[in-house]
Amino acid sequence: MSRWVVGAIIFGIIVAVCALSGNASAERFGVMVDAGLPDGVNGSLVFRPTPRIRLHAGGGYNLIAPGVRAGASVSAFPFWITPSASVEVGHYFRGDANAAVRMITGDEEFDEPVLRDVGYSYANAHLGIELGYSRVTFYVHAGMSVVQGTIRQLQETIERDADQPMEPGGDTMVEIREDPSARVVSPSARLGLIVYF
Repeated sequence: MSRWVVGAIIFGIIVAVCALSGNASAERFGVMVDAGLPDGVNGSLVFRPTPRIRLHAGGGYNLIAPGVRAGASVSAFPFWITPSASVEVGHYFRGDANAAVRMITGDEEFDEPVLRDVGYSYANAHLGIELGYSRVTFYVHAGMSVVQGTIRQLQETIERDADQPMEPGGDTMVEIREDPSARVVSPSARLGLIVYF
């Protein structure tokens, strides 16, 4: 809960700074905060080499572990409202997802072996609408994402979910010799705010 309070305070400070800023020139550097799936919550530094092109890089958190992300956006027009296109690549480091499930469900006993070591990489291709231009930009982006990761401790999960550990000579035996990788393509979306200085 304290993270939400800190986030709300930071957001309030950003909004106050923006309200006090009266310069309408297009600035080149800024900071960006956003939240979405599969991105999690991210904070990034922004560089705008031209009025229509934006580059960003930073770090984030997805309730499991920290991660990194970088990307680029192109806006159609240098106006206060414009369509835009974005691409990003990111990676979340490995962490225990059981803690996130326990927090969301309230089940303090929840512990699934396959969730003890979760990490993934992702790529986004989004279209969106951006409001604001010179000092502050609010955006909504949506599109498709490719998420890829390795499923670890699957053998332990299968054995635990059975009534008893599977042994040779039984009716069915499943043995996983190598952790499988998985790739998912799914819709994705993100809300964000950029403040230039």
